[in-house]
Amino acid sequence: MTKKTGEGGIKTSSTWLNSTYGIQQIILGVDVRNINAIKAYQKCGFNLEETPYIANDAENQITMI
Repeated sequence: MTKKTGEGGIKTSSTWLNSTYGIQQIILGVDVRNINAIKAYQKCGFNLEETPYIANDAENQITMI
């Protein structure tokens, strides 16, 4: 999978979830060591944020919304 394909898949999935189910927010628990995934999510508009919905119990976990 190329970088562009991954980003396209994320954007397409987000759009589909919104139009089909009305989902307004997607919350991700991401391993901090997965730099490529973090960059792809950021390009798609996700930001590093804290949320009460996911506990950052894992040492290497970050939350992206």
